[in-house]
Amino acid sequence: RVWTATDNCGNQDIQTQVISVVDQTDPVLADIPANITVECEAVPSAGSPTATDNCDTDVEISFTETRVDGSCPEDYLLTRTWIATDNCGNQTTRTQTIKVEDTTNPVLTGVPADVSVECDVVPTTATPTATDNCDTNVEITFNETRTDGACVDSYVLNRVWTATDNCGNQDIQTQVITVQDVTDPVLAGVPADVTVECDVIPTAATPTATDNCDIDVEITFNETRTDGSCPDSYTLTRVWTATDDCGNQDVQTQVVTVQD
Repeated sequence: RVWTATDNCGNQDIQTQVISVVDQTDPVLADIPANITVECEAVPSAGSPTATDNCDTDVEISFTETRVDGSCPEDYLLTRTWIATDNCGNQTTRTQTIKVEDTTNPVLTGVPADVSVECDVVPTTATPTATDNCDTNVEITFNETRTDGACVDSYVLNRVWTATDNCGNQDIQTQVITVQDVTDPVLAGVPADVTVECDVIPTAATPTATDNCDIDVEITFNETRTDGSCPDSYTLTRVWTATDDCGNQDVQTQVVTVQD
């Protein structure tokens, strides 16, 4: 700034003031989000900080985000950095750190309830599904163990499904199937009671037996004679007993009355 004083005869006094204008003040960033720890499905969007400056009315704000992976896909560290730069290159840098983790178990759906069933209607294995807060393809494993009971067709099945997400969180659910055989076998071909002459006594029949579970039912036969009033007058009681693997029985009898 130069001032010049000039009188009527042109004499002058010239004096100068030099003002050096500098900007050495950093801008100020505001509204930077705080550091947080969140579940993997709740990662916040980047904030929108503002900046003010002593001189610059339109401070430039740049943003960068870096990710450092952890022990599993949903475990990582986000570092968000904002840099405010004024017209003279003065800068302010602020950072937000977001720790992302997955501590939530997946959820199995469709695991059947415990049941008690007959040995011929054991249900097929179900196919449950699983959902997770972050993992879109949860791994499901299945294991079945059998604990034998008192007979071949009496046992307990333990069916276990395990859903595991990308970070090892698990949901384990079990169905217990109590298998039993309380159904008697069925004899077929046992003759009806008859009365015959002593010279035409029928031979003992050979009935068959079916069962809901046992494919080879044991059949035993017993015959008892009860004498009558003379040697050729008596009663034959023929008894067939069908027994399945669990001791269930069907007992049928034919009474042959013999007379002369």
